Amino acid sequence: MNIIHSFESEYYQASQNGTCSDMVHDNTDSILNPESEEQDVFEPPPRDLLIPNIEYTDWSEQHGTCFMCNGTVMLGRDWKFVSITLTLLTTPTLLFYFFVLDEHYSKYAFSTRLHKFTLIIILICTFFFLIKTHFTEPGYLPCSDAPDYGWSDVLPNGRKYCVTCRLWRPPRAKHCRYCKACVRNFDHHCAWVGTCIGERNHSPFTFFLFFVTSLISYILMVCLYVVYESSYHATDENTGYNQFIHTIQSKPVVFVLCIFGLFFLLTVGNLFIFHIYLIATNQTTNEYVKGTWQNTLNPYNEGCGANFVYKCCTPVPTSHIKSHNSEVDDYQVRLLPE
Repeated sequence: MNIIHSFESEYYQASQNGTCSDMVHDNTDSILNPESEEQDVFEPPPRDLLIPNIEYTDWSEQHGTCFMCNGTVMLGRDWKFVSITLTLLTTPTLLFYFFVLDEHYSKYAFSTRLHKFTLIIILICTFFFLIKTHFTEPGYLPCSDAPDYGWSDVLPNGRKYCVTCRLWRPPRAKHCRYCKACVRNFDHHCAWVGTCIGERNHSPFTFFLFFVTSLISYILMVCLYVVYESSYHATDENTGYNQFIHTIQSKPVVFVLCIFGLFFLLTVGNLFIFHIYLIATNQTTNEYVKGTWQNTLNPYNEGCGANFVYKCCTPVPTSHIKSHNSEVDDYQVRLLPE
């Protein structure tokens, strides 16, 4: 314990002299795990619990992640996959626009304009939240220089040591093997949006799922109505199965859009409902899969309403990756209570 006390004294002295101004200490007083009944509980020196800040240029050199606009916009590591997502969103929308709305509703001028306006608004919102999710830094934690003491268990305050980042990462953070960095409130790595989903971009990701589900549902409902109306107005000779075959032959694009919509509604729609459940219970996908709160009380769950308010109305936490012109006032070291 004498070594720990010496570390503490050096840390307080360095802080008063202003030599640790580029480090941040996270307040993790909330206890995730019951206090151990053992007398000897490992406590790393206070300085090792600090999370450093880093300029985006240094982060790019270390991790290969590209930042633009003076570090305010991040290009995700899987940015190439976003083009696939955009193609999957744009192609059926264009087919629906030209082969369903223009062809089937062309005789209803007002109805056509209303459908097109609704489609464009939903598509714009979908693209907006996709871009916002991808270009938002998810909550990366810069590497530290905390030594490895060989302690692999979780500390009483929820911290756990990452041997790759040499960092005592905060509660709910996890190391992403694809991004090669620890992420705050790590949810999962989503290649479809090209980046990790974490503390800073989980809300726009959920809104993205909502508008994708809305887009698919809207296209599917209109196409099913077109199929029904075409079958209803078929000749008397085409009844039952023959009516259905006649409709498919006369409107193949509508039929393809129905199959496409049903498939993605069952996949993306279920994913959206799953994330609504995660928000309602204040969990992450990583915690749900691991069953972190299956047999214990989730200390972050404050009730369904409060959880939604926190997720949707809380300002985005400050990033540890700074721009050149960022102020350092928000990054000053906060001394630990004696």
